Amino acid sequence: NVEGAGAIYYNAHLYIQFLDEQLRTPNASNILQENLFIILSSSEMLSLCRLCSIFHFAFSLPLRWLAGNTHKLAKYDWSVLSMSRALNIFEKAMEKIVNDGGFILSEDWVMHVFDDIANEIPEFKEYLNFIFEVKKSTAVDHQTEVLSGRSLRKELFSPERQENKDTADLVKTMASVGAEAVLKELRDPKKHTWEHLDSQNGPLSWMKVTDEMKKASLGKNAVNDVSERPFGGMTHQLESFTTLSGSNASAVAQARINGDFNRAESELRTKTKTKEDKHCKNGIAIDLPSELLQTAIEFAMMKTKEVRKTDQEALTKQQEHRAEKIQALKLRGIENATQQLIDCFYYYDMYHSLRCWRTPEVVDEMLNKLKSNTAKLNEIKEQIRMRELGLGWVEARHAWSKNGRAYTVDELATHLKEVILPEEVNRNIPSEPPVQTLERKVLPVLGTLSANVAKLDVASGEKEQEMREAAVRMRDERELEGVGDRYEQMQPTIPPVLDESLLNRRLEICEYRGDNLHWHSGTVLAVLMKPKQHVQFQFDADVLDEGEDPIQRVKLLPTFWNKTKHTKNAKGWRLAKEEIELARPN
Repeated sequence: NVEGAGAIYYNAHLYIQFLDEQLRTPNASNILQENLFIILSSSEMLSLCRLCSIFHFAFSLPLRWLAGNTHKLAKYDWSVLSMSRALNIFEKAMEKIVNDGGFILSEDWVMHVFDDIANEIPEFKEYLNFIFEVKKSTAVDHQTEVLSGRSLRKELFSPERQENKDTADLVKTMASVGAEAVLKELRDPKKHTWEHLDSQNGPLSWMKVTDEMKKASLGKNAVNDVSERPFGGMTHQLESFTTLSGSNASAVAQARINGDFNRAESELRTKTKTKEDKHCKNGIAIDLPSELLQTAIEFAMMKTKEVRKTDQEALTKQQEHRAEKIQALKLRGIENATQQLIDCFYYYDMYHSLRCWRTPEVVDEMLNKLKSNTAKLNEIKEQIRMRELGLGWVEARHAWSKNGRAYTVDELATHLKEVILPEEVNRNIPSEPPVQTLERKVLPVLGTLSANVAKLDVASGEKEQEMREAAVRMRDERELEGVGDRYEQMQPTIPPVLDESLLNRRLEICEYRGDNLHWHSGTVLAVLMKPKQHVQFQFDADVLDEGEDPIQRVKLLPTFWNKTKHTKNAKGWRLAKEEIELARPN
């Protein structure tokens, strides 16, 4: 069936855009969408749709119209057997395409194959003009009407979209192969079509049709739609009674199938006299009491408008609910993705700080200085996350446990030293953390990827930048509210030694301002020998209360390193922001 190919070909870029958005929404992908994306993003599939669309408009529609309207065309001397003439024209067109597939893209030829017949039958010519110049379709806004046939025809023969232009060569090749297959089917002696072909000397071929045969077949149906229930019956109802709705027309066909209005005497007349005659009986509607039947009919007529309105309202409500559900899922996914991106920002900053362990020797040194196994385990996990989340290196990932057994510090440290760090030397460090949550799942490519997929990746990059900006804003707002602190995460694992190397270094001391703790910056002026673990510290002017002495003696305990903590005996301390930024690699 080539009828649906036009819609796929013309709207493929919209379908792919929708699927791309769905597949980039966190936790919202599914196997059906993935497979549709693979198919619709294939240039070969797009080529096939273009070929089938042209075949539909140039050959299928004209032949179907002639076959379906033959019983109405007796005044033009067109009969059932005249279809043999149409098949001859079709066969010759296929032979021409077999020899040169380029003819399928020649609009001036392929769209005029049946002109000789159209010039003889005005209704046929009017129909072909109607498809492209008159017939309108309602756009998705349910208000605008467009000449969909004309738009599609233009994109078929003079495409504007690059991915459609790229299909030209393959369409020509496919056309030759397809036409050859059509000829094989037409001439197959097991099928009735060969009987109508002059080339096969068929008994019903146009060259063998006599005037008597032609006259006898005038006004007769060339198709058996009416007998092919229920769809043929429904179509017959719609054509006969133009104001009938689709649902009511299908109900008539279904009632015929069920025999609801059958009468036993009519059944007996149409059946062969056999022992099965006794099974002929009235349909359910015929056996109803006349008063009840009349009541049912009147009630149905009375409730028609109300039922239609209720059905439409229910359908609209269902569609709106589904749209809201999808939107909520999308927003929730984007919110979660933004939170994950904030985490990536933190780990990216941690990687570009003094906290990051960059050589196997440093790994061993730092683990030896950490006293508890818990501290070692937590820190080695953070070192791995810096690469996995901060840099987007999926290969750096390592499970924390397997089959109920937690991996040890030594096992994770071995992974860091022997797998991650050697690979790190050979890899480029990204200039910013990747937005992995917006990346489309890597899917197989069917043939050649169409050009519009690259455009989608560009558009995704713009959305990615928007998400980055949103994540930065959210992170900064949270830090102002005291939720999260990137400079806390970027501090070295082990505190600096209290000796001359600390002179003139910039530190931050955890101090109370009102009821809340804040980090106050300043400079180390001296490391005191007595009392031990004390420094002479000059606070910056902007962090002092009025009249407060800027130079104070501060106790710096290793256990208070990088802790938001303040007691009578000691205060939390850490490197100032300037020190952290200076240590960040270029």
